Amino acid sequence: MSLFQIHLFYSTFLLFPLFISLFLFSYFLFFFSFFPHFFSYDCNFLYFLVLLTVLFLLLFFCFFLSFSLFLFIYLFLFIP
Repeated sequence: MSLFQIHLFYSTFLLFPLFISLFLFSYFLFFFSFFPHFFSYDCNFLYFLVLLTVLFLLLFFCFFLSFSLFLFIYLFLFIP
């Protein structure tokens, strides 16, 4: 593996989902901080579980997207 392939692997497979998941997490925190009526005392824990589930699903989707992008780049650019 050359240095460029290692850099491409780390940038697509590891750093890309990390940045996207951090962006989505900050977006959700920003969005729900301006709507405090969602945080009622009755459904606070249930709302937290739903939000956590959505964040994990988005994180999984970002990993899947970056892995498919890495496979596309690797298969069509580096294999003749």
